[in-house]
Amino acid sequence: MSHREKESGQSIVIIAFAIMMLLALVAIVVDVGNAYAHRRMVQNAVDAAALAGARKLADRMVASNPDSVKHIHVSYQIRRYAQENGLPVSEPGILQAWFIDKNGNRLEQVRPSPDFINPQARGVEVIGKLPFTTYFAHLLGFSTMEAATSARAWVLRGPCNGDSLFPVGIAQSIFGGGGVPQPGTTYTMWDKTKEAPGQFGWLYWKDGNGVVRGTEPPQQNSNTTNLAANILDTSRSGAWRVNDWVHGSSGVSFQPVLDELEQRMGSSHTVIVPIYDQVSGTGDNAVYRIVGFGAFQMTCAYSSKSHYVENPSGSCAPCREEDKPCIRGTFVRMIEPSGDDGCLDTGVVIPSFRMPK
Repeated sequence: MSHREKESGQSIVIIAFAIMMLLALVAIVVDVGNAYAHRRMVQNAVDAAALAGARKLADRMVASNPDSVKHIHVSYQIRRYAQENGLPVSEPGILQAWFIDKNGNRLEQVRPSPDFINPQARGVEVIGKLPFTTYFAHLLGFSTMEAATSARAWVLRGPCNGDSLFPVGIAQSIFGGGGVPQPGTTYTMWDKTKEAPGQFGWLYWKDGNGVVRGTEPPQQNSNTTNLAANILDTSRSGAWRVNDWVHGSSGVSFQPVLDELEQRMGSSHTVIVPIYDQVSGTGDNAVYRIVGFGAFQMTCAYSSKSHYVENPSGSCAPCREEDKPCIRGTFVRMIEPSGDDGCLDTGVVIPSFRMPK
């Protein structure tokens, strides 16, 4: 064999080895990318499932009977949202979930049964696993791989200071700039602009059974005479969550509430107000969808040129110029729930990935 033939044979070996290495590199890139895509899908599914489970768990804090929310209700929401986001939950070993306490410790597994939920449960942990077939890694003995990840979500409650919810809703659209209020900016919190036919933006606290909260005896319909009492005692609001629909009032005599509003004027008082993005229905059947909660310091409550309260002086000037009823307030901050125990009456309950403080 000539020297040239030997070099040619060696070149073929080197080229073949290089091709094999290149194919192995491509295989690794393809299968790693495939694994990442599956893991991202599983992460999205367990994130959605954990939030849905925590949202259902939060119903225990709103319901008149907390034990009416059971394992099966939370389990259904977890499985539903996991499946809607791509996890085949009917297959064994794909999905597992636990109730967890406020520190993230597992209490008990979430079961599709009518069992009572551990009273210490403050959130849920969801684990998802999804086997998938490889493209090239089977040549190395790995015919399948598994994407596995988890998510935890808690029910956070309002902070342990300040008042409960003030009975007026603020449209997110008034803030402009993507609906984000700016601290220190004064907004018209309420006027007689109709958000829905027969509606003026006042709220009343109607529970899931259709009973108006804070009335004796309980009322089945809107009772606008309760507005002043609800302003005086905001703890009547009870707990509300983001995405809840709160009932509006079909009208109110504005003058009788001025005395109560005067007690809450100025920088020394803060009210927590639901912010909404959608309105549905008319009259007493109208409801507002809550998207957040803002803290405001009220500066003006104007009924007419001879009936108004303001702090500081001159705050009602914009309302007086238009001569129509309004409430104005300066935005302080968005309410960030803390999750601390003993704070159910602050009116704010939301699911969150953040562990309670």
